[in-house]
Amino acid sequence: MTPTELEPILKRRNSAIGKVLKVKSEPAVAFGENYTSDIYRASVLIQETTGEVKTINVIIKCGVLKEYKQAIVSEMGLFETEIKMYTEILPRMEEILKKHLPGEEGFGPRCLGSRADDRIVLEDLKPEGYEMADRLKKLSLSQAKKVLQYLARFHAASYVLKEKGLLDVSQLKKFFLAEENYRYCNELFKANILEFSKVIDEFWGEEWKELSYRVQRLATEQLEKVAKACEVDESAFNVLNHGDLWVNNILFKSSENGSVQSIKFIDFQICHYNSPSIDLQYFFHTSIPLSCLKKNYDDLLETYYIELQDNLRTLNGARVDRFTLEDLKRDMEAKSYIGLSVVVLLAPYICGNGVEVEEGNKAAAMYRVEGVEECLKEALPEFLRRGLL
Repeated sequence: MTPTELEPILKRRNSAIGKVLKVKSEPAVAFGENYTSDIYRASVLIQETTGEVKTINVIIKCGVLKEYKQAIVSEMGLFETEIKMYTEILPRMEEILKKHLPGEEGFGPRCLGSRADDRIVLEDLKPEGYEMADRLKKLSLSQAKKVLQYLARFHAASYVLKEKGLLDVSQLKKFFLAEENYRYCNELFKANILEFSKVIDEFWGEEWKELSYRVQRLATEQLEKVAKACEVDESAFNVLNHGDLWVNNILFKSSENGSVQSIKFIDFQICHYNSPSIDLQYFFHTSIPLSCLKKNYDDLLETYYIELQDNLRTLNGARVDRFTLEDLKRDMEAKSYIGLSVVVLLAPYICGNGVEVEEGNKAAAMYRVEGVEECLKEALPEFLRRGLL
């Protein structure tokens, strides 16, 4: 962005800024690491109204230029949702934190400005020591537990906000796998899954032929089960879901010995109101190594649940007794198809080396990228064993 473009965006939220003198930017993430926006890290030289000149470090999120991506971003209201999250919902959630847990930090970076539906300017947390983990290695057990504790606080704060009448969930879109998103996502998903089944049939060997047929069924029959699992049960315990909680959207600040000191979430474009199990399914199947997840599944769920109820007690004054640990476990089982779909649809982005495929009929290429086949060969037999394929 040029100084002329950036200046009015910053000045709308900070009247102390007089002029933007210079902007020096570079890509904030490697090619293929982000799908729905272009992200830049910028050093911005500003002059305040007092005359003082100083440099601020920011992250600039811009709408993608490619037309096929623009359609999805626009139809799903991704920028509108993220702007609303940063400017309205997160500040309200953080006010609840400050009231009951003084000294606790916010859930994400501060929003420094935004423009319509194609620009968001955020504080850059890298100078404060925040970094992403390696998406290919995923998270350790200790890191995963820290994220779950942080997620539990995020969910609890959103629940309290809704109970106080300060969260209008009707303004939020549904999860991207929900039925209302079929008209612009479902055909793309089906095309990708069917291409993946062809890859299995042609390249994985004879012993995988049966799996190819079962993956076809995922496209033709089981996406409806996924959509059903995404329906909101108004009588159940629901929270604001992050919606895209995986390694690349989690920032860690660690001590010298490597222990996690603080966590921040980023990328709030597909936040939605629903069961917390959706965030958990998404996080478990994108960010925790399968061997670790299988061995520690119950422990991870209990870590989340205990922290959730503790935070509900602190922020709301009482536990939510109608939502038990057994309720959570049953709901996770009922939403297993979401975990399966996340694995199949997102493996190229989670496990691949910066792959980016522009059209559905090119989808086969992304399932043949180094790392993707290995990831899916490890994950899918477990879903097959559980009767989900």
